[in-house]
Amino acid sequence: MKHKSYLLFVFLVAAWLGIIFLFSAQPWPNSFHTSSAVEQKIISFAAQFAGGEAVAEQLLKLFPLRKIAHFTEYMILGCFSTAGYWYYQREKRKTEHSSVLPVMGFCALLAALDEFHQAFVPGRTSSLWDVLLDSVGAFTGIFLSACVIKKIREMKKQG
Repeated sequence: MKHKSYLLFVFLVAAWLGIIFLFSAQPWPNSFHTSSAVEQKIISFAAQFAGGEAVAEQLLKLFPLRKIAHFTEYMILGCFSTAGYWYYQREKRKTEHSSVLPVMGFCALLAALDEFHQAFVPGRTSSLWDVLLDSVGAFTGIFLSACVIKKIREMKKQG
């Protein structure tokens, strides 16, 4: 039986897109409540290391949770998409040399579609800045995954 590792990543990309869609589909009050609950847990946890809750709250003002979430969710999407594309190229096309440009385009398009979708959710708005932030997060995930894949290739060649 042939390996079909790329199918695992197709599933992970699809599941992760479902999670992104569910968060984007939340009307403003629900989204705010979710963010606030997560923020409180982060403050409680960070307070142990940051010198108290007041310091942790100041850190969250510098790095707003909602923007960090945008970046992170798309960074994960970039990682899954890059791995899936690499495995697909290796298993189906029999090449390990592939460009990440299609993955970058895919993730940027999904970021734009997600923001377009939010324009129709009650109390939510779409933002070009969020598309940019999502895309930078995805590109970061793509870069990190490409570095890991390169390292794996080098290790396989050596041993």
